[in-house]
Amino acid sequence: MKIDKRDLVFLSMLGFIILPFFFQTILSQGGLIAGISLLHDGIDAPYGRVGLSAEFLKSGVFPLWNPYIYCGYPLLANAQPGSFYPIDILLFLCFPAAVAHNASLFLHIFLIGVFTYLYTKSLDARKISAFFSAAVLILSSFVVFHISSLARVRPMPWLPAAFFLIEKYLKDKNPISALMLGCVFGLQLLSGYYSFAVYSIFFAGLYLFIRGLFQRPKKDFLRHLSFLGTALLIGLGLSAVQNLPTLELFRLSSRSLGTDSELIFDNSMSPHALLTFFYPWTNGRLPDGFDMQTCMYLGTAPLFLCLWAVLKIRNGLICTFLSLCAIAFFLALGENNPFFTYALEPLFFIKYIGRSYRTLYIATFILAVLAGLGLDIWIKASAKKGGMKPKLKLFGVAVIVLTVSELWFFSNHFFDFFRSRSPDKRSADFYPPVTGFLSQQLADQRIFSVRDQDRHMVDLLEADNNIRFRIKSATGLIEFPLPEYDAVKDRMDPEGDLTFLRLASVKYILSDRVIDNPLLKQTAAFGDILVYEVPGALDRFRVAPYAIAVENYREAVERIADGDIDFTTTVTIEKPPMPTELPDKETDKSLSDNRVKVIRETSQKADLEVAVKQPSFLVISDLFYPGWKVRVNGKEENIYRANGAFRAVFLRPGRNFVRLWYTPSSFAAGVLISSVFLVLTATLFMVLRKKKRYVETGFK
Repeated sequence: MKIDKRDLVFLSMLGFIILPFFFQTILSQGGLIAGISLLHDGIDAPYGRVGLSAEFLKSGVFPLWNPYIYCGYPLLANAQPGSFYPIDILLFLCFPAAVAHNASLFLHIFLIGVFTYLYTKSLDARKISAFFSAAVLILSSFVVFHISSLARVRPMPWLPAAFFLIEKYLKDKNPISALMLGCVFGLQLLSGYYSFAVYSIFFAGLYLFIRGLFQRPKKDFLRHLSFLGTALLIGLGLSAVQNLPTLELFRLSSRSLGTDSELIFDNSMSPHALLTFFYPWTNGRLPDGFDMQTCMYLGTAPLFLCLWAVLKIRNGLICTFLSLCAIAFFLALGENNPFFTYALEPLFFIKYIGRSYRTLYIATFILAVLAGLGLDIWIKASAKKGGMKPKLKLFGVAVIVLTVSELWFFSNHFFDFFRSRSPDKRSADFYPPVTGFLSQQLADQRIFSVRDQDRHMVDLLEADNNIRFRIKSATGLIEFPLPEYDAVKDRMDPEGDLTFLRLASVKYILSDRVIDNPLLKQTAAFGDILVYEVPGALDRFRVAPYAIAVENYREAVERIADGDIDFTTTVTIEKPPMPTELPDKETDKSLSDNRVKVIRETSQKADLEVAVKQPSFLVISDLFYPGWKVRVNGKEENIYRANGAFRAVFLRPGRNFVRLWYTPSSFAAGVLISSVFLVLTATLFMVLRKKKRYVETGFK
């Protein structure tokens, strides 16, 4: 498909449609999209983590470990930041974080429109009809709602791109399309938001087989299967650098057993939400009982044009579209669908990624394309030998202008609603003093945030925002929770005896409400945020000469909860046998001769000098996780699970030089596989491209 000057004009118009979202940000010369503050996980998680990944890459370090949340946690393996997503890597390397964030949002929304335009045009629609489809999609309620979430927007353009490449393959049977589709699948998986990516890949496969079935029943089934299998294999191979660490984390997390019903059915679409096709909301609010994430507003004219297309087009394409929409709505209904549970067995992936309402994006995309096809039918029916009459042309332009204006009216209500939820200007005055205070006081210890979930307070209480200020936290937002750490974190009760908080090296508790605990001392207050100091918070690196053997983390948590262990000298160690050199309880407990000196520490490496009087454990209150290795005096040693979820290293008497570093084998394997597939894909592309040129020019 060739792109001419008129195509470029229409694509440029798509950019101008998106640009007003960013006017306020441009005028203020900073901040985030449309003046919306960081106030929920959809924004703060990718914003902080992608910026951290880019910072590591700038310094020549792979972004493998995040020391700022959850007492340390895998950065790459927790896929949502998209640490190796090529587009964001380039943007965050070249621009400041806020600028790169907004540029990425703009680019991906624009790409949604570009690929929708190309796909609609590939269905033999006119350019103006393809433009109409693209404009309707990028201004639809589903896309506009998610415009505040970089992580959720990143995989969206690749669905229309996949449909475009599949349509291209069905027309010319060119194997190059399989390579390009594989790259699209790889980009979706590297984008980090697996639920959107998996649903998109699933529906792309359905589109290929249903569309192919109506074109040539049964004849090309094996060809289609080979095409899709090749593309999927390439996609998985190219994204292995992300997939393998994530798979390792997934296997260790509670998600490996399947998500609970709350996550599977989260934001299930109510049947009443279909009313939002006709009437979305007023004053930025949906009627009671409705969820913004399942609003399906496309505009009045596009809805009627969809119906017009369905009534007028009688071929396999419409049957394919209606089938995909039916499946998308079937899954989106979730718990409101009595037959949904029967789909969980064959569609097993839903158990692990949950939130099936996100299939509404596929339905929104298809309906936007149908609206463009409906407009195209009207244009064709109205055209005569001499072309369309001026009045009919004017009417067509009026439909597009009114639709865009109507959807813009909806978008403004949406952003007004979000701005009303944003923290007020006191947030700007809050950051410097509280971050300065914490940075000076914390040194190598952590904070713990207690936030009233019903109130939208200043951003520092959203734990992942602390990444921006390089403040370590014992809380955080993660996709794959580890059972052993959750067992410890669930006991970190600010109103309890504080034992588990001390073990996690929590020095300060930040709260937007008064904490009733006489053990805590209020140290400072910044606006509505109260800062409490935890007495006796343990250092991240400390020496314990005594150990208690436990079978697993559950037993460790129970022993700790009993309250009869002095953790300044003792540690629980999982999975004995333990070193026989450990002293018994009658040995001198003096720790005055024990010394820990941190020589050098980075995000995923630490060099320490530890002097101990007797055989002891070096206890590190960072998360125990495979991939961490240790050398003591040049010899590699074991890392034990300590105090339920942390780490410990056995040391013999004397001066010990300890090096800790993070080098997961899953990442090394992923780099190797992705590199092989990258070279293989590039080679195949060049070979097939050269062969195609020979065929086209008549050379043998």
